[in-house]
Amino acid sequence: MTVARRLDILSVIGFWSLLAGYLAIYGISWSWHGFILAFFLADIISGYVHWFADSFFHQNTPIIGKYLIFPFREHHQIPQKITQHDFFETTGNPSRKHITKTVNVR
Repeated sequence: MTVARRLDILSVIGFWSLLAGYLAIYGISWSWHGFILAFFLADIISGYVHWFADSFFHQNTPIIGKYLIFPFREHHQIPQKITQHDFFETTGNPSRKHITKTVNVR
């Protein structure tokens, strides 16, 4: 198992652990409204980022090309490729980003 794979798994577990702790502290009733708002905001923001990355950058762009642009473009060039990634591979990076944002907010 590679280091990246381990990091993806730990990130997903960490994210869900933080979410469970948040729900335990603040309760589900308030969190339900936040969940709905976050769902729609995440959809809008991820759509914008996806469009922006597809429109303005190239796979050879320094720093972000390999890690951000290539995965975005890969499913356009080879549509079946998106079905070959497992749960941890597709949710590891976003979980890592959300953990850092959640920890910084507290």
